[in-house]
Parts: sequence; structure tokens; C-alpha cells
Amino acid sequence: MSVLSPTLWRNRSFWFSGLLCVLALAMASLTFSALQIAENQVSRLARPTLKNNLWVTTQLQLEALRFHQSMDGYLLGRDPVDTVRLRLDLLASRFQVLKEYGTDQHMSATTWQQMIAMQNRLDGWSRQLAALPKDPELARHQVRKIETELESHLEAIHQMTLEVHLDMTEVVDNDRIGTKANFATLARALTGLGISVLAMLAFLAMLLFRTQRLSRHLAGLNSTLEQQVEQRTRALHDSEERLRLILAASPIGVGLIRDSDGHPLFINRPLAERLGLINLPDRVFLPTLLDCPAHYYEIYRRYRRERELRDCEAVLRGIDGPFPSLLTVLPLAINGEAASLIWVYDNSNRQQLEDELRHLATTDSLTELHNRRAFFAEAEPLIQKALQQGIPYSLIVLDIDHFKHINDSFGHPAGDQALRHLADMLRDLLRESDICSRLGGEEFAVLLPNTMQSSAVRIAERLRRHAEALDVALPTGQVMMTISLGVAELRPSDRDLAGLFARADRALYDAKHQGRNRTSCPQ
Repeated sequence: MSVLSPTLWRNRSFWFSGLLCVLALAMASLTFSALQIAENQVSRLARPTLKNNLWVTTQLQLEALRFHQSMDGYLLGRDPVDTVRLRLDLLASRFQVLKEYGTDQHMSATTWQQMIAMQNRLDGWSRQLAALPKDPELARHQVRKIETELESHLEAIHQMTLEVHLDMTEVVDNDRIGTKANFATLARALTGLGISVLAMLAFLAMLLFRTQRLSRHLAGLNSTLEQQVEQRTRALHDSEERLRLILAASPIGVGLIRDSDGHPLFINRPLAERLGLINLPDRVFLPTLLDCPAHYYEIYRRYRRERELRDCEAVLRGIDGPFPSLLTVLPLAINGEAASLIWVYDNSNRQQLEDELRHLATTDSLTELHNRRAFFAEAEPLIQKALQQGIPYSLIVLDIDHFKHINDSFGHPAGDQALRHLADMLRDLLRESDICSRLGGEEFAVLLPNTMQSSAVRIAERLRRHAEALDVALPTGQVMMTISLGVAELRPSDRDLAGLFARADRALYDAKHQGRNRTSCPQ
């Protein structure tokens, strides 16, 4: 029987394909089993109770230190006794959470007994703090005794935290060892699967080689094939000429690029003039046309996924500098070779209009500062980040004193001029990182990143003094003005910008109530 016999090849292909399928199914089953084991191990490593136990013990230690610090603050006269009582209540609540999570399983019996003893003492301390004598000296003496007792328990709390951390570490290490072994099994399974896939590819390559041999044999038997190809070639040539005429007459930039080597088959005049191509280059690749070559990979991935691009926004390098454009790329076949038809629509006017509209929507037209909507849109994400990372932020809310009197006495143009002078002063005195906005009317707001309340008060006083020294010269006379300012600092209890803004606004009200031309802040 001949080697090229169809019957022989069909029999061999059937049995060989069946063998490869069985092998692939076996490897897939093994891989699935290994993945299940690995998933179970990962689930064990991700047990929330481990993290909860570590968090509970750490919070208990931190709360004990805060309770100790609050007693120091009371003895030094910085904190009221209510703060000490509040810290004691929080410490007692941490002990309750410690029991609920079963943290005693991760520490020695001796340490747990010490924790029980300390919890029992908390009730006594609570009664002592509730019944503090009115005499300040006796009260401080009582608090000093509680502080001394607490210091004797701090070492036990530290020992508890250390034991829980060590026990959690041991549990996690054991889980990691198991996971490593399971992933080794998974690697062996995948290796076997890869070998089977390679064998299948080799078999497919052999079939492809046989198919090519048969195709060449059939091509030799078809005596009219060359004539058909020649006719088709002439038809394609005529089609290409018609396409060139159409593209040359297009008012939009068009280019036809061969994919294999980037050779430009055609570039019409609008595109050549916009890109500054005096002579047709030997090669044109899309990354060289983009102002940001890194953007090419994003465009390429989209092109591979969709097999075409339509109205893709990109910034190209033009003869007059980078310009925004809408890019359309369609695949073509020219003389049997893959090519790309590129349409470039200059989007500069639209981009400029969008920028102008964005500026109008976010900027106060009189002062060129942020308007109210832009201020809150930019400040809110910064406040959320500050609350998460503990970054200090302060807010100043200010307005011009007796602004209505200025408008009534000198006219609204004088009021507008005063607002512009105040805005210029804010721009000159504030940092680039500060966010300044005209909220409306004569009211302004300044958000100060990385600034505590004490520093914000100094900045506010500086603004107040400069505003008092402003001299707005008008044809109708000299306009003197003062400002009142309210200052507030971001607190950990705040959930968003609204709480900070409300405190600053109340402080501004207090400054006006106290006589204006002053700075006020919450106590």
C-alpha cells in the first residue's frame, strides 16, 4: 500500500488522534485535581479569622497605649477626664472582641489568665473613674494609681500580641509548605499536557505537509490555472488604480501601507502636507507617527481584537507640532499581500472646543479661579485619600466684609474689581498645591494639603493682613476692604468633605459674629 494512500492515512489519523485525545483528557483531569488542591490551600491561606485575630490583638495593644496616653494627658492638664473614661470603655470593648474571635487558642494559658485578670480590673478602674473626687489633686492621685496598675499589665499585653503573631506565622508557614507541594504537582501535570500538545501539533504539521504536497500535485494537473491567475491579476490592478484615484481626491488624509515592511504604497496630499512629508519615505510605521509611541500598543491590541479601527483617538506628529486626530485603520489585500488603509481626520478644532468648554464649566469667569462645582469635584477625592492615609488637610472659608456696602457705595464694577484683586492676592500668596475657589458671591474657599490647623490659622492670618492692606483704585475713589476667615482641620471621624466644610463655615460665621476682620477656628 502506498504511503500516500488515503485509506492508510485515515486509519492512522483516527487512532493517533484518539490516543492524543485520551492523553489530553488524562492530563486535563490531573491538572484540574491539582488546581482544586491548590485552590483549597489558597482558601486556607486567605482565612479571614487569621487576619481578624492579628487585627484584634494589635488593636487591643494600641488601645491600651492610647488609654495610658490619655491618663498622661489628664495628669498634664491637656485632656479632660471624659477622654480617659472613653478610652477605658474602648479598651473594655476590645477585650470583648478578643473573646468573640477565640484568640485565646493562639496564646499560652498563663498569658490568657493575665488577660482575664486585666479585664476584671477594668471594671474596678471604671468605677474609680466614675467616682473621682472633686478635688483635682485627689483625682489626679487616683488616676496616677490606675496608670501605675496599667503599666504592670502592658508587658502582658505585649507578650499576648507576640504569641498570637508567632502562632499565626506558624499556621501560615505550614499552609505555604502545602501549597508549594501542590503547585509542584500542578507543574508536572502542565508539563505532561504541554508534551501532549506538542505531539498533537507535530501530527497536525505532518498532515499539513501532506496537504501541501497534494495541493502541488493538483496544481500541476490544472493547465488553465495560470491563465485564471493572470486574469485575476489584471482585474486587481485595475481595481487598485481606481482606488488610488478615489483616495487621491479625498479631502481627508489617507495612506495605504504594506504590513510586512511598512512600505507606503500610497499617501495622498492632505496627509503628506499635515505630517510634513516632502518626499515619500521608504517606510512608515504607526509608532513613528504617534506623538506618544507607548500609545501604539493599546491601539495595536484593539486592532488585533477587532481586526479594524474606527474613529480611534490618537495624537500624531505634524509639521506644526502634535495634533489630535481620529484614526481609522482597515485591513486590505494588495497584490495578495496584507496592507492597511489608514484614514487620518484632523480633530484639532474639536479638541480645542472641548478644552474651551471644559474651562468654562470649571472656572469662575470673573476671578479665573475654580468654581464651586470644580472645587468640590477636585477636593472630594483628595479628602477620601487623606482619610485613608492619615494625611493632614485644612480648609479656609472666607468672604469680604460688608461686600454689599461696597456695591451700593461704589457700584457693582467696583465690587467685581475687589473680587479680582482678592483672587489675585490668593494666587500670589498660596502654594501651587493649594486648591482655591470662588464658591459664589463674595465667598471663597482654600483647601490646604499637608497642613494642620495651627499652620492653616497662620496662613489665614497672613491672607487677612494682606487683604486689609489691599488698595483698590477706582475712578470713583479708593476701596478698602477686610475679610473674615473660618479655619477647620480634617478629622478622622469625617466621612467626606461635607463635615470639614460645615465646621469651616461655622467658624466663618463665628468670625463675623465676633466683629469681622478676624480668623476663627473650632476649639
